[in-house]
Amino acid sequence: RNVPCIEIKLSKEALDKSDKGYQEPIDESLVTEVDPEEMMKSRGRGGGRGKGRGKGKGKGKGKGKGKGKDKGKGKGKGKDAG
Repeated sequence: RNVPCIEIKLSKEALDKSDKGYQEPIDESLVTEVDPEEMMKSRGRGGGRGKGRGKGKGKGKGKGKGKGKDKGKGKGKGKDAG
């Protein structure tokens, strides 16, 4: 059995740069402070995950089983046809 694992070390002291997977911290100029209230604000609708279908039962041409004018089972051999 193979179980993947990841270990993340956070340290204020310098870590061993020769360790496999070591990643240097980003430059201090790239760090920005964020107001906690700003993080709680909404970022818009949907989060960019496609169109979305909405909720509810709207009128329209939809696929699926249901009441309405469905097509028959098609042409085939009936009991009387021989």
